[in-house]
Amino acid sequence: MKHMRFAAILALRAFAFQSTFEIVAMKRLAPTLLTVLMALIAWDSERTNKLDVSVGGTILAFIPAGDGIIVASDSRETLGNGLHCDGQDKIFALTKYPLSVFAMSGSYGLLTAPANEDACAFLRSARVKVDFRAVAKNFLESRQGPITKDTLNKLEALLREEIEKLLPTNPELVGVDGGILSFSFVKYVHQQKTVTYAAFEITSVDKRNTTIQSEVFTTIHNDEDELQNIYLAGKTACFLNATSAEGRKVLGSGFLRSHDYYVQTRPRVGEFTQEDAVLLARDVIDSTVRYSTLFPGSDCRTGGPTKILALNAHVYPVKIQ
Repeated sequence: MKHMRFAAILALRAFAFQSTFEIVAMKRLAPTLLTVLMALIAWDSERTNKLDVSVGGTILAFIPAGDGIIVASDSRETLGNGLHCDGQDKIFALTKYPLSVFAMSGSYGLLTAPANEDACAFLRSARVKVDFRAVAKNFLESRQGPITKDTLNKLEALLREEIEKLLPTNPELVGVDGGILSFSFVKYVHQQKTVTYAAFEITSVDKRNTTIQSEVFTTIHNDEDELQNIYLAGKTACFLNATSAEGRKVLGSGFLRSHDYYVQTRPRVGEFTQEDAVLLARDVIDSTVRYSTLFPGSDCRTGGPTKILALNAHVYPVKIQ
């Protein structure tokens, strides 16, 4: 493009030194020359206005109950250029594996599209350079047999390989804390009343190589007499900040009620109903989103209506909210 501009400038300078006769002749060509120049400028503008932006954010809550497990998330897609779009789904069912879902948080995609101040329009028009959620879904759906810890170890290796290819040209995939993305997987087997929960986080210290942090793979027996646990992923620090004295003061008394009741009573898994889990999940996500709204500089990048799915006796995940 620079060579084109230089050639155009030389042509215009040469044009200025033509004889009167040549100038008259060139006037006939001026509209054509102007059209070409305008086309070149428009092409360059379109090319330079296209952006590669990361997309991410997310707070996730996984709450077992006596009759299944509740999975909840916020619904804000936050773009690397500071814009956001609410109402997006972040929990994905696996077609091949009934009552199995996964979710990602952090920088889980890279998009290319013309600059647009409307983030939702940007998402609709964007060309996907990479979507790690699609990479994970395609990998898991192609497996033979059950999803095991070994399966997820192979997924870790695949995602790390894809990320390391992009890091040299897209260092913005790495967050301020060194985190890139976290992956969570949940499966419920109603006949056995068991929940499998697995998670891992991919990070980078030097923005060239990646490492695995916080690996979890556990089985929860819903009908046994074990204490209830909340499993959080993504912007967990934002939720912890919301539960701090400062966070509570700003949030007000309308938030963290279900959470505080849960902490005080600490029920057994078998005693915790789906309704209890839904109230707790909604409280956790809503409180984090509210904190993110009140502290926009906190890098929480969460927002939008809370989305909730239930894995229970039904054949497929049930949308609660």
